[in-house]
Amino acid sequence: MNGVIIVNKADSITSQKVVNMVKHKFNKKFKVGHYGTLDPKATGVLPIAIGKATKLFDLMQDKIKVYRAIFRFGVETDTLDSEGKIINQSNVLPTLSDIQSVLPSFIGQIKQVPPLYSANMVNGVRAYDLARKNVEFELKTKSVYVYKFECIKQINNADFLFEIHCGSGTYIRSLCRDLAYALNTYGFMPLLIRTKSGNFDIQNSISYKELLQSDNIDKYVMSLNEVLEMPSLNIDDKVAFKFGNGMTIIFNGENGIYKVLNQGNLLGLGSIKNNRLKMEIKLDD
Repeated sequence: MNGVIIVNKADSITSQKVVNMVKHKFNKKFKVGHYGTLDPKATGVLPIAIGKATKLFDLMQDKIKVYRAIFRFGVETDTLDSEGKIINQSNVLPTLSDIQSVLPSFIGQIKQVPPLYSANMVNGVRAYDLARKNVEFELKTKSVYVYKFECIKQINNADFLFEIHCGSGTYIRSLCRDLAYALNTYGFMPLLIRTKSGNFDIQNSISYKELLQSDNIDKYVMSLNEVLEMPSLNIDDKVAFKFGNGMTIIFNGENGIYKVLNQGNLLGLGSIKNNRLKMEIKLDD
C-alpha cells in the first residue's frame, strides 16, 4: 500500500495523532507520515503519506499551501491563537481600507519570526516546550514566500476573513501578528483552515471522524501515480535495468523531473539534464 490519504484534520488534535491513527488502521505494517504539520487548533488538509509515499516529503514540502483564516484585531495572545493568554490589548481597530493598504507589503519574499509556541527547535528542544516552562529564548527570523494575501471580508468590528497562498514554512499566526503591528494594533488568529496543499484539495478529503470509523481505509488512498504532478517517461527493459541500478543514462529529452515507468510500473522519479537521465527517488523497492 503506497500513496496518500487527504485527511481533513479536526480541531484540537495533533497532526501526529492522525498519523498514529492511520498507522493503527494499517496494523503498523506500513511506514506512515504527513506532508506538513497543522497546529492542533487548525483544521483542513493534512496529506498522510503511506509506504513509499513517505519518500516524497522533501518534494511535497515545496508545494504551495492555501489557507482561510480569521484574524481578530485589538488583542494579542502569547500563542497567537485562541488557546493562549492575553498579553497585549489595543483600542485601535483597523478598517477594511486600512488592511488593504498594507497587505501589498506582505506579498512576495518576506521575513518573519515564528511564534514562540511552535515546533521550531532551540538547542535540541521544541520552542513550545520552552514557552510552556516560561524559559526566555528567541527564534531566528526566517524568509518565507507569500504568493497571495487577500482580505475576503469583514465579519465584525474586530474580525476579518483572509485567504493566504504561501510557501513552506510560513506561519499564518505570525502573519496575523505582523499585519496587526503594521496597523498599529495587536492581533491573534482564532480560526485557521488549510484548504489546499499542492494538488491535495479539501474537496477531495475525508474527515478524521470518517477515517476513524472506516473499516476499509484502502479505498481512500491516492496512488503514487495520482499524487505526482509531472510528465511521464516510459522506458524499455534495458534502460529500466540501468535506471534501477542508479546509472546515468544518455537519454534525449527536455530538462526536468519525470515519473519514470516501465511497462506501466512506476520505477521512481528521474531527472533529465543535458540529455542524461538519472534516478532521483527510487519508488519500486
